[in-house]
Amino acid sequence: MLQEPLPPDLDQELRFELTSGERLLWSGRPNRGIILRASDWFSLLFGIFWLGFVIFWMWGAASSGAPIFFILFGVPFFLVGLFLVGGRFILDAIQRRRMVYAVTNQRVLILQGVVNRSVRSINLRALPEILLSVRGNGSGSILFGQASPYGHAYRSMGWMGMPGMTAFENIPNVRQVHEIILKAQREAGDYSSDPAQSR
Repeated sequence: MLQEPLPPDLDQELRFELTSGERLLWSGRPNRGIILRASDWFSLLFGIFWLGFVIFWMWGAASSGAPIFFILFGVPFFLVGLFLVGGRFILDAIQRRRMVYAVTNQRVLILQGVVNRSVRSINLRALPEILLSVRGNGSGSILFGQASPYGHAYRSMGWMGMPGMTAFENIPNVRQVHEIILKAQREAGDYSSDPAQSR
């Protein structure tokens, strides 16, 4: 599975973030479309239960002749249920369409956001633990730091101000990207420890 080149607008945005002397070693995007992760099953089942209860409550209020206020009161809860069951997966797919991952000779970068764009970056010499997850088709994820069971849910609710996890998630040829990061990390460390290079 080959990595598709970035669209011109995203490529230009990425290169605008590079500092003087910074070289781009790799760039890519996460896989697109609706993705259902293992960590999503609990929240999905909870959302189905929530939505079913709200529909039952609103139907009961309407069939009993309750004032319209009681029916309208359930509308916000109904919308929350729709978001839990399907809306957040659509939002996640939209966010991934505008997400960019990059590795340079100095940093790893994540450009994200649909309306308000933000850049998350970690210096190669300060990278925390790197966790590699590979699927059978060669795609997978690279997580920088300790994994959180709530990371995926946080990222899909980034529009609410929740923190996104620092990871290259759902990328093709993940082993190749992992090797690029490790090599760049080693070279960055060698550069900093060489007195002739650090003057």
